[in-house]
Amino acid sequence: MDLFKYTPVTGPTYLEQAEYINGYDKVSWVERYFTPGEFSIEASLNSGLKEFLPVGTFVSHNDTMEVMIVENHEIDDKKDEDSTIKITGRDATSFLENRIVGTNIVRAGSTLWPYILTGDVSWNQAVQLINDHINSPPCTANDVLPNFTAATSVSGEAAVVTRIMDYNTVLSELAKILAIDNCGIRTIRRNTFGSFGGSSAHTTFDIYRGADKTSKVMFSWVAGDIDSAKYLFTDKNYKTSAIMRGRWTQAVYDLPGYSGYTRRIMYVDCTDIDQHFTDPPVGDDLTWATIAMVVRGQQALTSQKSIAITQVDLSNTGDYHFRRDYNLGDLVMLDGNYGQKVSMRVTEFAEIQDAFGYSSHPTLSLPGV
Repeated sequence: MDLFKYTPVTGPTYLEQAEYINGYDKVSWVERYFTPGEFSIEASLNSGLKEFLPVGTFVSHNDTMEVMIVENHEIDDKKDEDSTIKITGRDATSFLENRIVGTNIVRAGSTLWPYILTGDVSWNQAVQLINDHINSPPCTANDVLPNFTAATSVSGEAAVVTRIMDYNTVLSELAKILAIDNCGIRTIRRNTFGSFGGSSAHTTFDIYRGADKTSKVMFSWVAGDIDSAKYLFTDKNYKTSAIMRGRWTQAVYDLPGYSGYTRRIMYVDCTDIDQHFTDPPVGDDLTWATIAMVVRGQQALTSQKSIAITQVDLSNTGDYHFRRDYNLGDLVMLDGNYGQKVSMRVTEFAEIQDAFGYSSHPTLSLPGV
């Protein structure tokens, strides 16, 4: 990996000028589909990397479009040995922890109004949620994250639902929306030619969905692509209906096609949705509370899986290569033992470079889990 850092010119988030990072002993770089990735750099304290990579620095490497932020310096002082430093951080999407849902509403007045994403598909709502809190308008100038914006590369049909978001961090609420249609989020750093779906004008938080590579990429037990796997055959906890109950309000949601013996009902606690009402809600209040409960029930049901293959470790010597044959979020085929062939999603990819060389490792998960 050829690591480099961005040196501020116009401002720290404009990503205009870069310098290579040298002098480290070990580096790990982990990219994830749903949640922020992370990196670590380990070096001798006298390497100068403490001063070269201050907290807040943006870093990347030549083989990725992701950009990460230095968050921590951990120094290990040793009496009779060289002191060491470990520099760690997460990708730029982690910044969304620093924005609270509805901040623009609070700054506009003291009356408490719900933050509502009007009826749309989930990926467009994810874009709106981010941009409402980092772009002006609607956020104020001092809340803007300069030279960053959100967009989506997802298309197609999906449920159009109005959603009321909790007053939480934007990152936490974004995770709920991404889970609805199995979308992911990645950072595409500003680049000269606007490549990889990015832009030459700004860095993009891209809401995307992995491609279906199941007919092209197959990791096989017989071919030696799988070092180990764990199997579980069960539908013990699988439910087909949900009852959502709050303080005043209740709702029910049924997956279609199930009745009688196959009708298996779960309970979903929704007291947080309507507990702020002093009386049973009516009118629009009741409508919004019911919508929020149904959405939560849908999410609880669709997140279930009857699992056959639960954990997989892939060989480092396989024929398929990350960023060439498959990417984060892609669906690939896993041909395991016991006749188990299942589609799995690439949810993480880790790279490690040290004195022993370079190694990498993908993590596969069942779609929706």
